[in-house]
Amino acid sequence: HVACDWDGYGYARGKNSYLYKASGEPWKMLLWDLDFGLGTPDSHPVDTSLFHEIEDPAISNRFLGTPAFRRAFLQAAKSIVDGPMLFANVNPVVDEYYASLQLSGVAAYPPDDMKTWIGLRRNHVLSQLQALNAPFAISNNGGNPFSTNANFFTLTGTAPLDVRAISVNGV
Repeated sequence: HVACDWDGYGYARGKNSYLYKASGEPWKMLLWDLDFGLGTPDSHPVDTSLFHEIEDPAISNRFLGTPAFRRAFLQAAKSIVDGPMLFANVNPVVDEYYASLQLSGVAAYPPDDMKTWIGLRRNHVLSQLQALNAPFAISNNGGNPFSTNANFFTLTGTAPLDVRAISVNGV
C-alpha cells in the first residue's frame, strides 16, 4: 500500500504473492509483478490512502481490525518512509540502475518522474501516519498514578508509532 501497487495482495485484486512456511521458520511472503506501483501510469495516485481498496476480509477485519496487527502495519509503513523511501536511499540505487541500462544501450525512460512520485508519496504517507500517531499516555485511572495488587492487569492508553514496548516497574 505504500507503493500503491493495486495488483498485489492486500488490495481488491489480491494476487501476485506467495505465502510459504519452511520447517522451523516463520511465515514469509514472496511478492512479484510489482508493475502497477511507484507512480507508473497504472498506479494509484500519490495521495491514495494507506487503507485504499482493502477488501479481503482476512486483511480488513482480522488483520487491521486487531489493534496490535494494525499497529504493526502502521509501524511497517513508517519504517518504509523512514528508510527505503528517503531520497538518500532511493536516488543512488535508481540512478545506478538507470546508468547501467544506458551503458548497456537500453533506451530506458529517465527515472526522474518515479523519484518525484516516491518523494510525494513519502510525504503523503507521513501525513497519514502523523494523523494516526498519538502521544504516550496511560488512560487507566484517568491518567493519574495508581497501584494494584492484581496478578493480571491491562494497561490502556496511546503511544507514538515508534513505541514498540513499555516497561512497568523495570519489567
